[in-house]
Amino acid sequence: MRRSAALALVALAGLATQAGAQFDPKRVAPHQEELRFTTPSPLSSLAAQAERLGVEAAPEDAPDLARTAFRVYRPRRFKEGKAYGLFVWASPSQYGILPTDWEKVFDGLDLIAIGPDGIGEGQPLAKRVGLCLDAAHNALRRYTIDPERVYVGGFSDGARVASLLAVNYPELFRGGLYLGGMHWYRDVPVLGEDRRMWRGELPTPNDERLTLVRERTRHAFVCGEKDPVLPQVEAVYRLASASGFKHLLWLPIRGMAHNTPKRKYMTQAFEFLDAGAPEPPPGK
Repeated sequence: MRRSAALALVALAGLATQAGAQFDPKRVAPHQEELRFTTPSPLSSLAAQAERLGVEAAPEDAPDLARTAFRVYRPRRFKEGKAYGLFVWASPSQYGILPTDWEKVFDGLDLIAIGPDGIGEGQPLAKRVGLCLDAAHNALRRYTIDPERVYVGGFSDGARVASLLAVNYPELFRGGLYLGGMHWYRDVPVLGEDRRMWRGELPTPNDERLTLVRERTRHAFVCGEKDPVLPQVEAVYRLASASGFKHLLWLPIRGMAHNTPKRKYMTQAFEFLDAGAPEPPPGK
């Protein structure tokens, strides 16, 4: 992630600290609690990832659940037993804290959000993927979650992780939210240039999963109009649309550079993702 992107995320999340001061996640995001878990997802081990993704990783790249803190936001009027949606956040920085401006979005849409620490840019991909899978697994165990409302998203380099998870684990994630970046499983034509391609960086899902990704998964592409990565994100959106993907949102944000979106745009994106979920029965 570029330095400017990191600074943008810090600013929007309210992470301003004095130079040299020790960073305190609880002070920065007091409504996002720190949790730790002991039960890994059956999908998160290196062996399980290799089987699913066809990519081998070194033992030292394995997710270390025992040493990982997770940042969790529950809606202000959280009620035990009530069904909530779940948003897994693939942070591009050291901490899994979500921008605090988004908390009202989660309140209004009954979403629990969770982000692992230690999966920022530069960390091994297997670790980043595995800890996001562990986040989803343990949130599903701990809370009452509507399985039709489980989403994954990320910003900048974190969107790479989110797109990998949404495309390769469609039985778990019903939607992907790609903010200012992403990769795809196919080479992507550069818009306006016949012979240039952006290389496909993601593992290709098998036929069964690819059908789910095309037919059921909802994909929200959100990017600032002044963001340098806009051409690539738009090109992936156009290729997905031309390839028969049924549920796509393209949301360019006027005047925004490489930054996390404000609350109103996040509301629009999550409402799009939620449009695929059936209405809950009365009283739920």
